[in-house]
Amino acid sequence: MNGYPFLDNKGEYPYSTVAIQVMKPGAGGPPLRVITQDAMTVGDIETLLRETSYNGFPVVISEENLFLVGFCTRRDLQMALHSARKTQPYVVTNSIVYFSTNVPDERVGGPAPLKLRKLIDLVSD
Repeated sequence: MNGYPFLDNKGEYPYSTVAIQVMKPGAGGPPLRVITQDAMTVGDIETLLRETSYNGFPVVISEENLFLVGFCTRRDLQMALHSARKTQPYVVTNSIVYFSTNVPDERVGGPAPLKLRKLIDLVSD
């Protein structure tokens, strides 16, 4: 796999699986890059896409809690961000991206959240 991390998105992983258990960087390669389900901004994800060439990313609960939620492809992320920037004027660089069903109400005067739960291949329960 050219030294890139690999997660078989066709594999079955129980809900208690931690991303690092199933996706490991190649020897001497860069550290594992993940997406958190409700803590990253549009800008964070755009930076991740700009700085890496991975074809997809594991989605985890948080940086501290690396339990695997699902997997999202680079292409789906790029298309969703491009579409949101064009069609949702209140989605901006500091909008929080949610890959979960628990999305807080929009704050008055704050950036609109971006809901991308539908993009991820979910881990089976």
